[in-house]
Amino acid sequence: MKQVVVAIFALAVLSVGFAGGWNFVERHDDARDKDTSYVLLRSENSEDGNVVVRCDGGDWLEMYVTTAELHISRTEQKQPDSATFWYAASTWQFDSEAAVTELLSVAVSKDAVFFSGDALGHFLAGLVDGAKLEVRAMGVAGNQLTYNFDVTGGTDALRNLSCISINF
Repeated sequence: MKQVVVAIFALAVLSVGFAGGWNFVERHDDARDKDTSYVLLRSENSEDGNVVVRCDGGDWLEMYVTTAELHISRTEQKQPDSATFWYAASTWQFDSEAAVTELLSVAVSKDAVFFSGDALGHFLAGLVDGAKLEVRAMGVAGNQLTYNFDVTGGTDALRNLSCISINF
């Protein structure tokens, strides 16, 4: 019985919920002795859509949105015989702000877009200050993928990540 209580307590400590449906999951990479915790926000209208902000084990964070399989808008190869990079046109809009469309890097599995550079900063600011988010992209079958999120509570959830050192 004591082991069951300890296991239940450990699970409760590792995942914490916040307003808007945000969840903080505390993770540690024992091999590298690094923090790989993340926050996750599920879409209100689809099981495929999630916003994920994750520590990569250093002072860097990864931010991406999971989707159904994406239509690849552009491919790029940095050098002959090197890896091919995929990009998908993705649009996001926080509240009543103007929608932003950019080519974002696509996961090897073709079911997530990654934010980097200016897009990462803009998207992170929206998660902190926004209330509603809509993300749109083209599916592999030519269908429009649309994901809606309630981003309230983002500030409280993101504060738990050690890889974010901005004051908000």
